[in-house]
Order: sequence, then structure tokens, then C-alpha cells
Amino acid sequence: MCLRRAADIVATDARGRVALHQAALAGHSVCITELFRDVTDVNAQDRDGLTPLMLAAGQGHNSAVMSLLRHEKIDVEVRNASGQTARKIAEVAEKHEVIRLLDEFDYSEQEEREEREEREEREEQDGGTDERLGPTEAGHQ
Repeated sequence: MCLRRAADIVATDARGRVALHQAALAGHSVCITELFRDVTDVNAQDRDGLTPLMLAAGQGHNSAVMSLLRHEKIDVEVRNASGQTARKIAEVAEKHEVIRLLDEFDYSEQEEREEREEREEREEQDGGTDERLGPTEAGHQ
């Protein structure tokens, strides 16, 4: 059963885990998808630096991994306190299907999202673009 109260979604346990960590650890892909509406950081790390994706990957929860990979802000390159990514955790745990899912993840989409976010952040810092010039010309004033 998924949590219903907003306070439960952001509350952390003794390990620094939020509801999304717990859903990923248990392999509850439906709960993961429901939690996306309220979660502010899909890449939140617990005290050991583990993300929900890392927990799901280490347990071999294929459907949970797929659900997490569908989130637009997922970052598969995050490293835990030991320097491991979700893929490395799956490799050590011999979760071959999860390794395949992570290998098939479209990194180009992630890179495009990151570039777009960086561009938007620069535009905000610069006070936006000059609408008369357009986005490409504004940077060359």
C-alpha cells in the first residue's frame, strides 16, 4: 500500500531514506509511479549515498528499475559513498536483467535534458533572453 499523506512521503527514516527509497527497495513499481507526483528528488541519496534506483537495482527489481528509468530527472550516473553506480551495484549482485535495462537506458535523452536544464539555468541567471533577438542571437550581443 502506497503512502497517502504528504508528510509520510518526505519523512526520512534512520538511514535517511524517504518513501521512494522504501518503494524501490520493496520493488513496488506502482507505488514508485504514484510517488513521482510528490517526490522532489528522484535521485535522493540516503546516508550511504544510495538512491532509489540503486536499491531497486541491487535487489533485482526489474519493474521498479524500469519505473525509475522512466522519470525525466533520473540520473543513472549518481555514485554512492563507495563510488558505485546503480549498474555497478547490479553487477556485484549479479542482477543480469537489471544490468541489461541500465545498459539499454537512452543516455542521449539524459544528456539532452541536462543540457536543456543548464541552458535554462544560465538564462535565468542572465535575466532571460531578449525576445526580439531569439535564444541563439541573445547570447551573442
